[in-house]
Amino acid sequence: MCRSNQPGTRLLYSDDGLLYITSDHYNTASSIGTWK
Repeated sequence: MCRSNQPGTRLLYSDDGLLYITSDHYNTASSIGTWK
């Protein structure tokens, strides 16, 4: 994935193991699973 093609996409994670992705610079976030 090239940054110029996806300038607002972010992967978010929490201390308790939740994963989220946002493609609109933090306006909305979708849960995509856990990392722990």
